[in-house]
Amino acid sequence: MSEHGGQADRASSVFPAPAWAAVDAAITDGAEPAFSFLERLVAAPSTVGHEQEAQELVAAELARPWRRLPTRDGATCSGGSTRAAHRRCC
Repeated sequence: MSEHGGQADRASSVFPAPAWAAVDAAITDGAEPAFSFLERLVAAPSTVGHEQEAQELVAAELARPWRRLPTRDGATCSGGSTRAAHRRCC
């Protein structure tokens, strides 16, 4: 059993090793854009009555195509290119 109460063991039995490689690659590839988005979001006014800029940043980020990750069976998700479509697929 792992130090996290077996979580890694259970995850390994659900997702094949190639899926974990794809997840690691997606995290690496997405780190810079994610940090860039967060920097812009934190800098944008977002207090009551001044939320427009922050809301527009979030809307633009959610509309961007999202990297596809493998499903639990190792296939590529074909549910669409947005985050919401990926959630429906996987």
